[in-house]
Formats: sequence, structure tokens, C-alpha cells
Amino acid sequence: MLQAKNSKNIDTALELRLLSEYNILRERYRRDSRSDPSGAAALQVASTQPGYNRVGEGFSRGLSFARTIQRRAAYFLEHGELPQSTQGKGAKHESLLELPGMQDGIHQFIAGLGVGKINPRRLQQHVNTVLLPDLAPGKSVSEKTARKWLKILGYHKEKHKKGVYVDGHERSDNVFYRQGLFLPEIQVHENLSVKYDDTTGDAILPKLGDGEKRRHLIFHDECYFNANDRETTIWLKDGEQQLRQKGRGRGIHVSGFIYEDGGYLRLDARARAKHDALPRSEHLKTTDSMVIIYPGKNHDGWWDLKQLFAQIVDALDVFEYLHPEDQAVFIFDQSTAHAAYADDALVASRMQVGSGTKQPKMHDTRIPADNPDPNLRNKLQKMVTDDGHPKGMEIVLKERGLYDRIRPGGHGKPVGKCKNCSASETKRTELEKRAREALESDPELYGSLSNAMSVLASGSDAPIPDSGDEWCCMQKCLSLQKDFLAEKPKIQQYIEGRGHFCTFLPKFHCELNPIEMVWAYAKQKFRAEADGTFPTAKALVPKCLDAVSTTTIRHYFRRVYRYMDAYRKGLDAKQAAHAVKKYKSHRKLPESVMKDFDSDSD
Repeated sequence: MLQAKNSKNIDTALELRLLSEYNILRERYRRDSRSDPSGAAALQVASTQPGYNRVGEGFSRGLSFARTIQRRAAYFLEHGELPQSTQGKGAKHESLLELPGMQDGIHQFIAGLGVGKINPRRLQQHVNTVLLPDLAPGKSVSEKTARKWLKILGYHKEKHKKGVYVDGHERSDNVFYRQGLFLPEIQVHENLSVKYDDTTGDAILPKLGDGEKRRHLIFHDECYFNANDRETTIWLKDGEQQLRQKGRGRGIHVSGFIYEDGGYLRLDARARAKHDALPRSEHLKTTDSMVIIYPGKNHDGWWDLKQLFAQIVDALDVFEYLHPEDQAVFIFDQSTAHAAYADDALVASRMQVGSGTKQPKMHDTRIPADNPDPNLRNKLQKMVTDDGHPKGMEIVLKERGLYDRIRPGGHGKPVGKCKNCSASETKRTELEKRAREALESDPELYGSLSNAMSVLASGSDAPIPDSGDEWCCMQKCLSLQKDFLAEKPKIQQYIEGRGHFCTFLPKFHCELNPIEMVWAYAKQKFRAEADGTFPTAKALVPKCLDAVSTTTIRHYFRRVYRYMDAYRKGLDAKQAAHAVKKYKSHRKLPESVMKDFDSDSD
């Protein structure tokens, strides 16, 4: 069993664990003089392993599986290894590829496409619609068979891959946020949302208490298409090379929202007809929350907070039109734009030492309840002077009774920003500048500014130094005040101000965002039809996005819920990925899922 513990093959480890349980139980039954100890042990082990049919319905394994356990245990004891699978090793049948004229027809088809244009799907379509109706009427081939044929004919896959791996998924701060903050919050919202039956797809309404409203989880993300974004995997013969245009071509930026109930956050045909019948004064600004722009030099500007904020306003209008009695839960990734604060937010880094007009006016606040002076706690504090100028850090700290607690600088007085904090800010600024340059050079590769910054920081847990001294300077002291720490991003303030909810995904957890799968589906279709020209790309993007149905989006949500359930049950990223793939028919994983990995942790 030591081999099972060290095995990289999880399925092999699981089988060895079953055989070990069978062997231990059989020996126990023998000592107890039980009749047929082998059969009884095998039946007992088999009954503890649930099976699932093709539609995801569970059933108890019985005699057939018990006999399989006995056979495989006997083989293992005799040979010291598990028996190899005999799947696909039966009698050889004549292949349709050997039909007279089949290979010639395929070669002519591939030659007409050009180098690098063939793939299993295209070959399957051509064989089934053009060649087989003449050569073997009534026959057809699968995409899997077409893939085998390409290999037989001398083609191999070449993958045009350009990507970045960021080892930050299981970083301690990300795990803490995921397990301690994000997942518990989502669970509360999920309990008040509509669920869909795994088998029938029927809606299951939540049970609401007094004052509770139905909630809808709405995920946001952005995607970037390029005119010259072609299929990443191509089939070539030895010595062939496909010549492609240099550069990625003009870009198309998409920002969208999806939710489980309706797919894309927009009015469908029936809702639009009802909407259009309303007086014009009651019309929405837009009936579709998705925004598509064409950024670049002398074209649309790059996507920014201003455009995102306008989109959120429209998205909320659409949601409230469709679900006037419900609440939305908007979920964003942790990009820099999403974390940006409002112009009047309490942000210490925007302030100067003295009062003046070179800093923004901030909203009034209340001195935190943990202030050392009980007489100042919860006291209203104006953030502008009597003559209307924004207050500087010095006067704000003096009004809070904190100024004299700050460590004196070189001249015997507290400084606005100490050398260590200045060095941290300089490093952060340099890192952000490099990240912006990297993002503009390849927006699809990096995805967001925060991801680019994380990549360039080499995945370090603390890329920017921090002394940990809260009294080192005015800016550090003020930035750690509870009212400053409690300041929320601009988009969160707006969404919550309209009576809805807003939260943010853990960093590097794209598997928890179902819209990532929408982009992948749309891009697969886009790459299959793109020809490298911008007019074609511009027409293809909305067409490929519309190809993702609401039913498909619900499947993506179900996959995300399985990931969330896996993390709640204590699985790490690798274990969660395996479990989600294995139990693909359900919204949640079975309670026994952790047993699948016991052999790796014993």
C-alpha cells in the first residue's frame, strides 16, 4: 500500500485502497470463522461505494462489483500489480479509412484547405457529408475516429501556446479569503437563490423568511478577442509549417454579466416586446448589459472604471426591470479597476500633510469607536475646513488625538510618509507601470492589471515590504484607522446603495467564475471560423457569444457550485479538480468525497 500513498494516479490509489479494505475485512471474517469470508468482505466493501448512472442517479453496487473486487484482489496477490484494462483490445475490424477512394478524398480535402486548417471536427464533417454517402451509405464516423485517422495519415498536433502560470491559488492569504470570507458569504446568498434540479432542470424556489428577498448570483468578467486569434491546435504533417500573420490583429473587448436564471443579463425576445410596448419615457437605456468595444490607437479607448461604472448602472436597471422584487449579488474578480475608490473616499495616500486644495475633498466620517480617548469615540469629523478646503493628515490626526503618538522623524516631528512607506510606494508604482505595459502589449495573456502585477511580482507572498509599524508616519497611521479601512470600492458602494450586494472572487480562482467557461466556449467557435480579418472578427464575436445558451450557462454554474462545495469540504485545488470532474452530474459532491483521498493522506 506504500505504492498507493505515493502514486500520482488517483484512480489507481483509490482502487488499491478498496482492495486493502477488502483484504483487512476478509482476514477479520476468517478469524471470526464467518462462512464465505471472501464473498462477505467483497459485498461489504462494494456496498460502501456508490455508483452513478448516465443521468447522475445514484445506486448501490452489489454482487457484480463484489466479484470484480475478488478477481482483482486475486490478480494483485499473484502478480503484485493491478490487471491492465482490456478496453479496445478486442477483435480487429476493418476500418472505413481502408475503403477505396477514402484516403484520396481526404488528402484532396486537406490540400484544398491549406496548411494548418484541418482538425478532427472538420474532417468528421467532410467524411460524413461528402465521402461516406458515396463510399458507404448509412455509415458515419465520430470526431474521436477522425482524430485517429489524422494520426494514421501522418498528422500530429502542434499547439500555439502562450500563457503564464501563477502559483498563487493556494497561497495562505488567498486560502484564508476563500475559506473564511468568500465561501461563507456566497453560501448565505445561495440559500436564498433559485436552484435547478440536476436531472430535470426544473426550478426549485428558495424558502424565504420574513423580510427576505430572492437573490440572484450575477458574475462579471471581461474577455478579449483578436482578429488574428486562430485555433491554437493545428494538425500538420512532418515538415509542414503554417505561416500566420504577424501580430494578433485588432482587438475586441467584451464585458458581460451572466446569471443562472436567465443566462446573459438581458431581455429576451418576449421581454423586449413587452418593454417596447411601454411609453418611451419608461424605456431602459439598453436592454442588454453586455458591452463590446474596439480599443486601440485611433479607435475606442481602453476599458476603464468609467466605462465599467456606466455598464453597472445599466446592468442594475436591466436586472430591476426583470426582477423588481428580488436582489442581485454582483460578483467581480479582484482587478485594480474593480477595487478603485470613489473620488470622495477616505484614502490616506491621496492626502497631504497640510490642508489645501491639492488633494480631493473627502466625505465626512465618524472617529472610530476604538479611539484611545473615550470622549472622541463615534464623534462626527468633518473632512473639510471651515473655509471649504480639504483637511490634511496633520489636522485630522490631531482631531483624533493620535498625532503625538506617531514616531518623530529626523526633525523631531512626525513625517507625512516615512522612508520605508515611500520605498514601498515607489516599488508598487514601478510594478504597476510595468504591469500596465505588459497588459497593453498582450491583454488576453494577462487578463487584468492585478493579474499582470502578480505575475511580474513572481508570485511572492509579500512583494512589497512593510515594516509593520503602525506609528511610523502620518499616512500609515491614518490608513489603518477603522473608518479608512472600511472604505469600499466605488462600484460596491453604488451597488449596495441601490439595495443589492457586491463581493469579489478570491485571486487566481477563475474556476469559481462560470463566465470564464462562456468565454472559452465562444472563443473555441470564434477560432474555428476566424480568417484573420477584423470585419470577420467583428461579426463573429456577437454570433459566437449568442451560441452559448441559458441551459449551457446553467451547466457552467453547476460546475462552479461543485468547486465551491469541494473547497468547503476541505479539498485543495488539485483534489477539487479531480472531484469536480468525477462527479459531474451534480450541483454538490457526495459527503463521502474525502474518502477518495484518504489513501494519499494516511
